[in-house]
Amino acid sequence: MISFKNFTYTYPKGTEPALKNIDLDIEEGEFILVTGSSGAGKTTLCRALFGALHHDIGGDIKGSIQIKGKDVSQYNIGIIGAFMGVVFDDPDSQLFMPLVEDEIKFGLQARNLPSSEKDVIRVLDRVGIAHLIKRAPHELSGGQKQKVAIAAAMANDPEILVFDEPTSQLDPQSTIEIFKILSELRGQGKTIILVEQKLEDIIDKVDKIAVIDHGNLAAFGKPRESLKCEDLYRIMSYPCVSKLSVELRSKEMMLSLDEGKEFLKANNYKLKPSNGRAFVRDDRNTPILSVNDLKFGYNGVDVLKGISFDVMPGEVFAILGHNGCGKTTLLKNIIGLLKPSGKGMVLLDRTDVKDINVEDAAKTVGFLFQNPDNMLFAETVLEEVMFGPDNLGLQNSKERSMKAIEEVGLIDRINEYPRYLSNGEKLRLCIASILAMGPRLIILDEPTTGLDDNECGKLMEVVLKLKSEGVAIIMVTHDMNLVARYTEKVIVLSDGRIFKEGSPSDVLKDNDAMKAASLKSPPIIELSKECGCVYLTVEDFLEAII
Repeated sequence: MISFKNFTYTYPKGTEPALKNIDLDIEEGEFILVTGSSGAGKTTLCRALFGALHHDIGGDIKGSIQIKGKDVSQYNIGIIGAFMGVVFDDPDSQLFMPLVEDEIKFGLQARNLPSSEKDVIRVLDRVGIAHLIKRAPHELSGGQKQKVAIAAAMANDPEILVFDEPTSQLDPQSTIEIFKILSELRGQGKTIILVEQKLEDIIDKVDKIAVIDHGNLAAFGKPRESLKCEDLYRIMSYPCVSKLSVELRSKEMMLSLDEGKEFLKANNYKLKPSNGRAFVRDDRNTPILSVNDLKFGYNGVDVLKGISFDVMPGEVFAILGHNGCGKTTLLKNIIGLLKPSGKGMVLLDRTDVKDINVEDAAKTVGFLFQNPDNMLFAETVLEEVMFGPDNLGLQNSKERSMKAIEEVGLIDRINEYPRYLSNGEKLRLCIASILAMGPRLIILDEPTTGLDDNECGKLMEVVLKLKSEGVAIIMVTHDMNLVARYTEKVIVLSDGRIFKEGSPSDVLKDNDAMKAASLKSPPIIELSKECGCVYLTVEDFLEAII
């Protein structure tokens, strides 16, 4: 159905090919998982599939791509859209109608398909969001928006579906639901190409895996066979159980949690007892942030229902919860964009946020948005970082900015155009822009979305360095491995209240807390439970084997 033949592509003004000599055949009805490091060429592969490179972006194209027996260059975009649905990682780039209902109707009507409210509800119900039919997309959470985009792509029942990291903004439970939908579509004979970094819950359900590395097709084949290649362990993020397969030298490459449990049971592995990561707070310090009985609602609907917690200097603090549970509303109250209802109070460095103007707040708290592109506008990295301190009238703006850029590891990129950086580099640049203003608290909203292990590690090195300097970090995240590895205290939000508060070990092993937040414990926790204790990382698990 789809055939790449010696396909090489270089972007306009690019100096190196983004894809190099790709030879790839995808049969009708196959479910293909495409993975690899950030910037490897995965998104470019998707753009090639739906004709954007040939008909929109341009550039230097060599080789060919055939879809349904015809070269993609001979189709126009409209014809491709009739048999191919596409979902990107950023739902805002795809949603443009006033209501969710209208988004779905547009796709149905464009293909002359029935578009009654009943038909729209049927489409929305496939991704579990029929209740959002009368909502405006801009009012929805990031995860809800992504589900709308997925529903819109499936509206006209296309033969081929291309998903470019569609779960990047979804909580784990929603991710599992989407993966289940993709598996059902595969059962209906659809051809599916999925670009994804989250491999834990999908790799055992796909037919083949394609690994892209620096524009090259490093591997293509059945997952169990492909993951045996030692070179892949270096260039891609393995699922937890597959890491254990490599480290424990199992005969068969394990792909699923159930396979991991069976392997540990069959080999009777014993672990040293674990007390979890101790949570020790220095109560002699004054909290940099105190949230006291915070309540807030929209149009008479209560969103926050009495939230209270403290964040101490130098603390890495995680806020967990399902999409739409109130996390974003909480953050907006913390930085003063929204004002608490009733007697609730938010104290930032012992001052009520109601009494702090925007400029003064920026000197104390920095906020990193989920999408770094929304924060970048200058022509060079240095200019980007200098904007904040210049705007606040801070002295030694350039020196402050250079120091911040060095701290995040971008000193050799100071003259580059920010939008040409990788996603991980953009995130670190945004942190540098915040650091240059000297805040004592930094809030990171889903900071590792779309990052590979390498870029995530570089970002968290910056976070740990800030922690050592006494800067408090609040992270809103769906990445439980991140929580397990780096945080000290965790709260779980559910229905506008704090459902659970404690150390990472206390929270992540609590099945009720995970269920309330539509989250999943890291697989290594479930595997270590099989051996009678709880470990938070694969490294800790391996060290504990007796």
